[in-house]
Amino acid sequence: MKHHMQMLCIFGILLALGCNETTIQAPALPRPGPDQNFDRISKGVILNKSKALLNNPQDAEAWKSYGDACLMNGWISEATVAYRRAEELGEIEAKMMKAHCLRQVNPKRAFAVGEEFFKSSNDPEAAVTLAIWHFEDGSLDEASAWLVKSASENSVRSLTLSVMISVQQEQFTEAKEKLQKLSQFSERASVRSLAAYVARATQDDDLLEMHEQTQMGNPIPLAPRLKKITGLNRTEGADIQRTIRIRKQNNPQQALEKMAPILKQRPDQPFIQAIGADLLYKLGQLESAATRLDRVRSYENSDYEFWLIDAAVHSEIHKADSSLAMALQQADVSVEKALLINPDVPEAHQIRAMVHEQQGNLHKARLSFKTASELSNNDLQRIRMLSESFRCLALSGETTQALDQLDELSTNYGEKIPEPRIEAAVIAFRLDNQKRYRQYFDLLDPNSKAEVVRRINKNPFQE
Repeated sequence: MKHHMQMLCIFGILLALGCNETTIQAPALPRPGPDQNFDRISKGVILNKSKALLNNPQDAEAWKSYGDACLMNGWISEATVAYRRAEELGEIEAKMMKAHCLRQVNPKRAFAVGEEFFKSSNDPEAAVTLAIWHFEDGSLDEASAWLVKSASENSVRSLTLSVMISVQQEQFTEAKEKLQKLSQFSERASVRSLAAYVARATQDDDLLEMHEQTQMGNPIPLAPRLKKITGLNRTEGADIQRTIRIRKQNNPQQALEKMAPILKQRPDQPFIQAIGADLLYKLGQLESAATRLDRVRSYENSDYEFWLIDAAVHSEIHKADSSLAMALQQADVSVEKALLINPDVPEAHQIRAMVHEQQGNLHKARLSFKTASELSNNDLQRIRMLSESFRCLALSGETTQALDQLDELSTNYGEKIPEPRIEAAVIAFRLDNQKRYRQYFDLLDPNSKAEVVRRINKNPFQE
């Protein structure tokens, strides 16, 4: 989901529409609205803030707030006008916000305005921001100098940048020592991303193992003055970010409730509606999930996660009622679409295997589970997929070979990953091999034993 992760970066969605540096003493009111190509919800946020200007044209805070709405929603030229007017009316903070605008369209001028703000305010976070901009532009010496000026060497942003400068200078021991100072903030995604960045740069085995599953985001936290106003950002990209965050931080029922306003406001956004469908799917509301997906399905959609969710939902619908052939057909089409877009996602091959199995093609199912295993980047998922592959092998009649393969997995991974022993126990029971069944069953924890019993009481080869 690389393109979505790129959309999560706030400034990646700002539109470089240009800034006019000519002094504007009194911008005309009412302000012109965004053009027709602007996102509908973003436009509403901007227009709502502009109304306050009509009530009090001399209110510096109202002008800054209007600028904030424009900046967060990508109208850079208008944000610059608003911040300039707020500054003229005495809002000191507006100067640094204007610098953030200029960073998008005139970096040289942005540095000058940011430096002016720092000289008048001695604001440490402004100095760190200037250091970050120099780092982004490849000026490591200037970045280091501005970190010193910030006198905030122990702040998370400052330490993060210091670590990254050390890595760029190949001072790896120093980088790891500085990273250690951030250990108390290890729950933050940005700090985990930084640790992964250091791990890959230094090839430190311990760090690499610790952060094997860490997704690489931007390690540098957002400037505090920008973080305060992110709620104003109602671009499509920002709402996608919100749905991802809500799903990650809540259980399905809570997430669905918190996401309800965005789902209602963006009924035609495929990714957002797919996230809503995924939550309904996890709550067992398969028909509602399918209805939501059907409403936004377009075969021109290039988001593989949409097609994965669509395939999983329709596969489960068919599993619940095998007479619904159209559901299985849709699952088949959708998983193929997902694999066409991105063939390197293990979950896609897992769902492909499930659909093959529902179609009665055990050979293809086994191969797809095997491919999912090979693409998995952790032992847990890899061994689970291999176990599924050997289950399909047993279904094909090769029970002795399947049990031998599962026995090897059990020996090597069974203490930490129960799936090989679960599959082997079920197969042995079905073969009426009580000795081998007890061999695997007795080694399992209570929850895994309960899973074996559940599968035995059903048809274990239709799980």
